[in-house]
Amino acid sequence: MIIEGPRGTALRAVGDAADHAIAGDALGKCIAERKKVNGVEMLLPPPITEHEAARRLKPVAEYEDLPALSRGTRRREDSDLVFGAVLEYSDAFGKPKIVNSTATLPEQQYLEDGRNNPKVSRLLTAGRGSSQVVWAGVGRRSAGVGEGEMAVIREAVADSRAARLRVSRLRSIKPYSAHGW
Repeated sequence: MIIEGPRGTALRAVGDAADHAIAGDALGKCIAERKKVNGVEMLLPPPITEHEAARRLKPVAEYEDLPALSRGTRRREDSDLVFGAVLEYSDAFGKPKIVNSTATLPEQQYLEDGRNNPKVSRLLTAGRGSSQVVWAGVGRRSAGVGEGEMAVIREAVADSRAARLRVSRLRSIKPYSAHGW
C-alpha cells in the first residue's frame, strides 16, 4: 500500500488488503481531525510510552549520564520516518491467538512480550507457537504521518485484526487516559 499526498509519499505499508483498508480509514480520520494553528497543520502528538512516563516522574539528577548513553545513536527526531507494525502470535497449528502492535523493532517487541506476558511466553515455548509481523508501515513526518498518526493507524489495524480473527489483544498499561479512567 502506498498513500500519496500533496507533500509526497505519506505512508508505505505491507500486509493484508483488509488491514490496508483499515489503515487508510484511520489515516483519513487523523487528517480530518487535524488542527490548524496559524494556517499550519499540526501533527498529532506522539503517544507517551511507559518508559517515557516513568522517566518524566524521576528527578533530573538521575539523568546526568544521559548524554554519555546517547553518543553514537541517532535520535528519533533527526529522522523524517516513523515506523509501526502489527504482530501476531500463533499456536503450534498456525492458528492466530494473540495480536499486538509496536513502534519499536519487532524483534525487541517479541522479547518484551515473551518476558512480560505469560500467555505469549507459554504459547511460544511450551506450545511451539510462532510469531510474525502481519502489517508494517513507514510514514513520513514531512508528508503528514508522525508518531501520533502512526500510533492511531497501527492500533486500528491491530484492533480490527483481533476482532476479525476473534483473538485476544495485548495491551500495555497506559500511563494516562484521555477519558479519565
